[in-house]
Amino acid sequence: AISDGPATARMEVLGGELFSVAWRTVEGEHDAMRDPRRAGAAVPAWRTVRLLHDPHGVAAALQREAYGWRWTEIDAACDRWVAEEIAAYAEEVHKLLGARRRGDRLGEAIQRDIMGVHLGVIMAVAERLEYESENVLWRLLDERLGDPWRAAQWAALGLRGESQDQRTAATLALYRLVAERADRALDARQRAVVERALRLIDRSAGLPSGDAGSGVGFVGIRTHRFDEMVALFRDLLGSRSSARRPAPAGSASAPTRSSMSMPIPMPTTPSSPPAPSLACASWTWMRRGQGWRRRASRC
Repeated sequence: AISDGPATARMEVLGGELFSVAWRTVEGEHDAMRDPRRAGAAVPAWRTVRLLHDPHGVAAALQREAYGWRWTEIDAACDRWVAEEIAAYAEEVHKLLGARRRGDRLGEAIQRDIMGVHLGVIMAVAERLEYESENVLWRLLDERLGDPWRAAQWAALGLRGESQDQRTAATLALYRLVAERADRALDARQRAVVERALRLIDRSAGLPSGDAGSGVGFVGIRTHRFDEMVALFRDLLGSRSSARRPAPAGSASAPTRSSMSMPIPMPTTPSSPPAPSLACASWTWMRRGQGWRRRASRC
């Protein structure tokens, strides 16, 4: 119904059948046809809708707009949306592999299914796919893309009885396929995020569930001085990396971790963390293999 009403659809049984009654505004439907996430479903829905009562021609005008709509109207917006979404889902890659590394099978399954559902929507926008309902989206993706997308999607969903590890590997393969499709739209920041996630996937290949492989999934920072904190972490990680690198012949030995000046103390147990060296900072302990690491955020 084109009218003011509840924000969410209301379910009703009428004549023994289940109906979903939803309210929309003209402005909201215009916006949906300009929104990369919603346009692929909103436009074909308006093209095929059967108008039952439209005394002022409002719905008919929206239907005419849908018939005249083309992806070219929002091409640039679609590319930006796809690039930002696949970069954002790099965090889900870290969470999925983190759960797998810890042997958290429930967490692994949840993260895997979250990615399995949402990666399809991102790929649909990248492909400029139109679908009247998400009920048919994944079948249409199968038909449009074929293999290897089809094989990875089926395996990720466990349709042929795949094991947990096989489903996780297939879900990560879906992420790689969407990342490859989005590659030309990534800016420098997004590319660094996505490439890091892909390297993490590569390193995880073949590791059994519960393996305590090295590497912290991600570091979260909440701060008004973001650049300063990023520089601090880069300096720290660079110092630790150089400490592991063998010194050139004839040069002084590289400093060991115990002798380096560390801007962030790294104790081995979380029982009584020292006061942070930065004013107005908070620390969150994260499990890493058999040890602990801290996550920092600034007020």
